[in-house]
Amino acid sequence: MSTLQAIDEIKEQLQAFSVSSYIYQSSVASAFDLHPTDMLAIHCLSQNKEMTAGQLADALNLTSGATTAAIDRLIEREFVKRYSRPGDR
Repeated sequence: MSTLQAIDEIKEQLQAFSVSSYIYQSSVASAFDLHPTDMLAIHCLSQNKEMTAGQLADALNLTSGATTAAIDRLIEREFVKRYSRPGDR
């Protein structure tokens, strides 16, 4: 196999892995009646313990509105708690 063929094969395998990973994540989220974004937020928060909404938005590449919606869903389901800090708005 030539180097170019190997590169093409690697690209194909990475694409297949990416699709399989997304399908798996969606299946796990569905099993817990979660939106896939909510599951990613739970994972991100579990790795970072405390994050501001802005930090979570940046980590998940979401708008502030989408992040607020995800946080609200997770609070409603009691997966996370929101804390305010003195001086925050």
